[in-house]
Amino acid sequence: MGALSTNANRGPLFLYNSQVARGKLRYDKNQVSTVFKWDNVDSTGILEILQTLFIELQMYNLPPLIEPSRSRSRSFLDIFRRNPVASPKGLYLHGTVGTGKSMLLNLFHASILGSSRLHFHEFLRNYHLETHKLKSQHGMAFNAIPQITYNIAAKSRILCFDEFMVEDIQSAMILQRLLESLIDRGVVLVTTSNRHPTDLYKNGLQRDNFIPCINLLLERLRIVDLNGPDYRSMRDSTVTTSPYYFPLDENAEKHAEKWFKRYAANQGQPEKIFIWNRAITVPLASSKVAKFTFAELCGSPLAASDYFELCRHYQIFVVTLIPKLSLGQKDLARRFITFIDALYESHSKLFATSEVDLEEIFAGEATTGQDAVEYGELADDHGASILKTSIFTGEDEIFAFKRAKSRIREMKRDDWRPLA
Repeated sequence: MGALSTNANRGPLFLYNSQVARGKLRYDKNQVSTVFKWDNVDSTGILEILQTLFIELQMYNLPPLIEPSRSRSRSFLDIFRRNPVASPKGLYLHGTVGTGKSMLLNLFHASILGSSRLHFHEFLRNYHLETHKLKSQHGMAFNAIPQITYNIAAKSRILCFDEFMVEDIQSAMILQRLLESLIDRGVVLVTTSNRHPTDLYKNGLQRDNFIPCINLLLERLRIVDLNGPDYRSMRDSTVTTSPYYFPLDENAEKHAEKWFKRYAANQGQPEKIFIWNRAITVPLASSKVAKFTFAELCGSPLAASDYFELCRHYQIFVVTLIPKLSLGQKDLARRFITFIDALYESHSKLFATSEVDLEEIFAGEATTGQDAVEYGELADDHGASILKTSIFTGEDEIFAFKRAKSRIREMKRDDWRPLA
């Protein structure tokens, strides 16, 4: 099929140096000159690693694609039949929040013509949407993964994922088969994450079933740790009028109304957004601005796909009455974190009123009151070890909120505006 199309003789290192020279990026020795161990060989910097992969891909001859059978019997056999092709190893770039992982991913994506770049939440959303469509057409017994990965590979052999994460047992159970099928079709994965692969889905329920996926990542991707400062906190933060207001006093609603009226074309009215034949009610909307209370936005079981869909329809969000969340409200915290991810990825603008500083609404404090009684009853019924899983400790939410805080801080700046 020929080789990939690239920006010849350029690549991510060239783009980085160019942007540093123009003052668009700040030079960072952690991204350029730090020595990494890569395939047991010392390599001088993540950008050189990205450049090396870029050069490898220039010489990568794309293997032919064979469309899977859509019959039930053949698709069932596809689970067990693997014909993997040789392809360059991908890259798994992990590190603390705000160290420039997404920026580096964007530079690499810009270097490879025809590569696909999307947030990992979006990737999973698309998978579930396509699975729903295929099973509706061919029956619930149909194995959708071979067809889905064929469709993905037919569009692009380079997938750039931002924020690789595993938050639930459903995702943990399908990821190994999904990623394995993509790699077998010659797809090269380049992804960022806040966690090393061995720390993914840490303390999650039935985590043993996720170990094969971790081993796949370790085997087929080069694992690189990018350490450094949080650049979001270091950037000049010009905030003439804060878009966030606390506490929830008599001026809070005035703050929300002011910003809604500034961007609304009229007084606004309720609207409905449809996704997968489900309706999401938007309590008040006008043009590109939508207004919710926290309970309306995070109190119902919305998923990442819902929040990303909202961000496709609206660019400005006004969210009111955000409470301080305790460890017993991890489900609300998780939805809010996911909403922040969707806002950030879509470059949407947030205006909010909250009980406490928005960066401090979730700290994972010990649960008290009725929640503590219920946790105690669970320990009595199932043994104390159940309370060590991440769904009870809140470890995943506390970890994820560190990223959310960094993003909340960046979205607060005056120069954070919706993309046209």
